[in-house]
Amino acid sequence: MLPSRTVGAPARTWTIARARPLRLVGALVLVNCSAASEPRSASRVYASATNLILGPGEKLALGLFVERDGKLYQSGHTDLADPLPTGVSVAWASPDERIATVDSSNTLTAVAPGHVVLRGFAAGAADSFSLVVRGATAATRSFVSVAGGGSHVCALGVDRMVYCWGNDWSGQLGSGVLRKYTVTAAPNRVVVLRSAQAISAGTNHTCALDDFGVVWCWGDGRFGQVKPGTSGVYATPVSISLAETVIAVSAGGDHTCAMGVTGRIACWGRGTGAFAWLQSPGERFVEVSSGYNHSCAVDNVGRAYCWGNNDEGQLGLGDRMGRSLPTPIRSNERYRAVSAGTRYTCGVTAPGEGRCWGLGDGGILGSGEFLSTSVPTAVRNVGDFVQISAGTRHTCGVVASGAAYCWGLDDRGQLGDGGSTTPFPILSDLIRPEPVRVMSDVLFSRISAASGDHSCAVSRLATLYCWGNNARGAIGIGRLGGVEAWQPTSIESTEPVRSVP
Repeated sequence: MLPSRTVGAPARTWTIARARPLRLVGALVLVNCSAASEPRSASRVYASATNLILGPGEKLALGLFVERDGKLYQSGHTDLADPLPTGVSVAWASPDERIATVDSSNTLTAVAPGHVVLRGFAAGAADSFSLVVRGATAATRSFVSVAGGGSHVCALGVDRMVYCWGNDWSGQLGSGVLRKYTVTAAPNRVVVLRSAQAISAGTNHTCALDDFGVVWCWGDGRFGQVKPGTSGVYATPVSISLAETVIAVSAGGDHTCAMGVTGRIACWGRGTGAFAWLQSPGERFVEVSSGYNHSCAVDNVGRAYCWGNNDEGQLGLGDRMGRSLPTPIRSNERYRAVSAGTRYTCGVTAPGEGRCWGLGDGGILGSGEFLSTSVPTAVRNVGDFVQISAGTRHTCGVVASGAAYCWGLDDRGQLGDGGSTTPFPILSDLIRPEPVRVMSDVLFSRISAASGDHSCAVSRLATLYCWGNNARGAIGIGRLGGVEAWQPTSIESTEPVRSVP
């Protein structure tokens, strides 16, 4: 499946606790600075948040991050760094006080609808963030597909443009500027890339397929997952030269796979070995999905194959031995779709039944149990699936009627069922080992159980909804700071905004 959901392997021990509420910090800025008695090092400023959205009258406490000699400082209240060094002052300025004002305590007040770029200053350096003050109704944008990564999300608009939001520390949003500690709280258009037909989000990198069958990737490429044979971090999409036209792409943990028009699959990045095209042992492949350190595919007669790491039985082969080549899973059923998660895999059989295998912690296999299994096991109580998306600690699916279901861990609202009604929930209150209905009357067409404890889905009317963990702005509502949505929330969008250097 094109939009893979992958992140680093989860620990065997589940930590079930609500995160301590964070104070909303609108635009944190990083500055390199030195004490007066030391030679001044070059100062750089990074806004930690951009594309924020407020309503008239709403207020926001602005803060700054300061980086000096590899050490991080802060103004404002967060748990990320030490207080600013003595003598370092902070100031903010609004270019249009008819839209937003900033007082002497660096508190921002949204005044009237409009767009403004505010600048923060410290130690002789400055950076900016984008603020949209919305009108009476929030702006919306139409989307056709969505892909959730580790702590970011990307979606394909009906305009064929790619939009991303959330964590941008590794350039995975494709903003064109590599800015450490920066997140984007609302959809922002990816630079360079034009007229895409598919999008896939990995742990900290993203890939898209343009209308000419060319793969573009960006973000964390330290293991070669962005561009074969290279190592680096890319804030701007780079094209990948392959031997044939590509019809599908899937970004995984530290690797990426692409399927060519001939039905062969090529993978690159960590654990993939020498770059080579993989041929189906039987017919031709028609779908591919990259997990954290394994991949799966389906051929044109419905056989499912997996390869890569198999420590939790995520290859579905009845054992825990890794494979370097596509190997048929241990099942006589025919499949129409597969989704490789972090250390498990799910698929949809030809009749629409859900099957999952691999790591079973937290009930993520949907079998009603918490046991791992190396062979496909049935998802209980729900059938007629058209799609299932495997994440890290939760799984989601859409059925033919348009209803959405999720299962697994629900500590951050990622299942979209409204959360536990128990005042002091225990483990059993925060886990759903069987599918639960997402609380919404919306009819969905596609869903993504992102690997960062958040979920997003596209409705049949092309509206995008997200819910779950928003600590890095991943649910796209224009806010940061521990905000959680426990049921689907329509994301707000803005016109493409670029931060000012």
